[in-house]
Amino acid sequence: MNLQTEFQKFRIQAGLRAEHTKGQGEQRTINQNFVRDYLNFFPTFAIGREFLKKNQLNLTYSRRIERPSYQELNPFQYYLDPYSAWAGNPLLLPQFSHNFELSHTYNDFLTTEIGYNTTENVMTYTILQDNLTRKTLYTQQNLAKLNQFTFGTTIQFEFWKWYSGQLYAGLYYKQLFNSGVSNNFVQSQWTYQINTTQTFKFGKNWGGELQFFYNSPELDGIARTLPNYALGLGVEKKLLGEKMTLKANVTDLFYTNRFGIDARAGNVNNDMLWQWDSRVVTFAISYRLGSGFLGKKEENKEEKGNQGSGNRRQ
Repeated sequence: MNLQTEFQKFRIQAGLRAEHTKGQGEQRTINQNFVRDYLNFFPTFAIGREFLKKNQLNLTYSRRIERPSYQELNPFQYYLDPYSAWAGNPLLLPQFSHNFELSHTYNDFLTTEIGYNTTENVMTYTILQDNLTRKTLYTQQNLAKLNQFTFGTTIQFEFWKWYSGQLYAGLYYKQLFNSGVSNNFVQSQWTYQINTTQTFKFGKNWGGELQFFYNSPELDGIARTLPNYALGLGVEKKLLGEKMTLKANVTDLFYTNRFGIDARAGNVNNDMLWQWDSRVVTFAISYRLGSGFLGKKEENKEEKGNQGSGNRRQ
């Protein structure tokens, strides 16, 4: 159910969604099963107003749910190596969050956001170890609560006709709580994030693009992530009256995009690092035959696809 209205230059939107969840799983090899059957309500609210011509202020609230996948509920163990395995947790519960955000936009150029969300039954990975066999089990558990404060700003700029782009910078503070008989703790962490895409036009029909991101260390459940960053570059040339385009692009130029965590859980100290083939070079050639009939045909095709997607979950 959704309602939209305007009142004295304020745009107001309010909604309510009801969800009934029912699930059942059975792991026959170890004779273990689970049943889930619950009804929840998820309200949303947004109010906004334009003032001083080029300024817009918005306030939003929403309650959300994130459910564990069936694989995360499956207790069957998958061995990663002779001394470590991964298994789901049939007792894992969904997590619920309340999200508040206040944002201000000036002239579609500068957007500033302040947010707060609190999450209960936080789903997070944890590490269990058998001290006799030295075998380690990776699984998921619910922690008590997570509070997060966010401050972010986005700039859309075009300083000259040949130079434009987008820049985002965000500052976050996370505070994680857990309560249990032998596992009480409070963890907190400041973290920040920067990403930008910048485009250039130089010479006749030449263009270029730069992409860059940096993520500082972050609190991720019982673990803390390591910093990671990457730089990408691209160049293009238009030919034959701009009908043909040649493009070359490279991602992660310095091969720095990797993901690592430093986890401390009870008597387990676990350091992990993932690195993949993140540096990819691509070349592309495209030729535009024209709009008209072909463009109209694609529009009709897309419209038919939209008409046939009425039963798709959003």
